[in-house]
Amino acid sequence: MHKVLFCINTPAQAYTWRYVIKGLHDQGHQTEILARDYGNTIELLQGFGLTVHAFKAIASHFLRLFDMVTHLYHIIKVSRGSSPTLLAGFGVDTAVASFILRKPSIVFTDSEPMPIQLFLTRLFASQIITPDCFLKNLGKKHTRIAGYKELAYLHPNHFTPDPSIYKELGISPNEKYVLLRFNIFDAVHDQGRKGFSIHEKYRLVRELEKYSQVFISAEGNLPADLKKYVLPVPVHRIHHVLSYAHLVVGD
Repeated sequence: MHKVLFCINTPAQAYTWRYVIKGLHDQGHQTEILARDYGNTIELLQGFGLTVHAFKAIASHFLRLFDMVTHLYHIIKVSRGSSPTLLAGFGVDTAVASFILRKPSIVFTDSEPMPIQLFLTRLFASQIITPDCFLKNLGKKHTRIAGYKELAYLHPNHFTPDPSIYKELGISPNEKYVLLRFNIFDAVHDQGRKGFSIHEKYRLVRELEKYSQVFISAEGNLPADLKKYVLPVPVHRIHHVLSYAHLVVGD
């Protein structure tokens, strides 16, 4: 029997590991989850019925080095209390912590424009998994798989669209709706990039609501007069919303 510590930093990672964690439990293994309090990560994991060790993130781009130290501190702290046999995650924090703790690690990544993080991951991780479209060669520890992280939770074995989402949205099954997704662009790989301006967000709403109901899923804060469009469903139901939407617009 193994005890796996999952280091989860983002909502997307919460989705990715959800059924992996369930599968391990079904096979009699134990898991611990350390999650960064970022976006809807904690809310998602708790919505999945999972118990979480949560810690606060450092939001500033300029303090990311200290953010890394914070991650390592909490991983090591939880590990010393639970004694995992394996660490799993997406980030370089998982790789470095596993090296310090002398524990094996599995790190998944699909982001290539992060040379420093990839170098450290390659140096310290026990095994690195990427999609087979990943172009860089990360050495002998690198395993490419014929799939994407999204299939870990959207494969038909795990996901079936639920038409009751219309009731949760407060609209009839015959009514068209559009989902607007606004990103906050504060991740490491987002540096130098930007999304829709506030003017463009208003224009999208004005134009699209001429033809259908509009809902907004947004990171960060929205102006007060756009909050009436906020998606009225729990965050862990978002893929059912996406499945039935007539149009999805995101930045």
